[in-house]
Amino acid sequence: MFKIRIDILSKVYCKIHFWALYTTAVLSPWLLVAMTVQRAASVVWPHRVRVICTRMKSRVIVASAVLFVCALHSHFLFGTGLVYQNNGTVSCTSTSDEYTWIAFKIWSFVDMLISSIIPFLCLVITNSVLCWTLAKSVREASVKLSTGHSQQASDRQKKVSSL
Repeated sequence: MFKIRIDILSKVYCKIHFWALYTTAVLSPWLLVAMTVQRAASVVWPHRVRVICTRMKSRVIVASAVLFVCALHSHFLFGTGLVYQNNGTVSCTSTSDEYTWIAFKIWSFVDMLISSIIPFLCLVITNSVLCWTLAKSVREASVKLSTGHSQQASDRQKKVSSL
């Protein structure tokens, strides 16, 4: 945007650039998965949600996810650096051919699994559980409400549909 490439300003920026790019790209979907699993747990087990989903457990899960993802991508801190070409240009890339093959060929498939496919499957499963639980709750409420006062039935239906 500003036509300034911060990744080639220094060796440190170069190393942090790839690491931060991949770390944030993976951390975001996994935090979304953690929130969705917490929501599904609170819907499926509403009476045990205070035991299952505590602040301390949430902090531990988020901290564990952050540390794991940071450590998982730490290889970028060791394998990338500034490379000076013969024509005077500088690029931030892999410092060896072996690391190029691993980081940018093999790792791209691993990264796709970690950042896209597995979180997508987790979200599909937990959201399916949420929808199934909601549909079951609406069915149960409509059966129970069919034998009551119409105003009371309307109030209960609003509470169920707000879920």
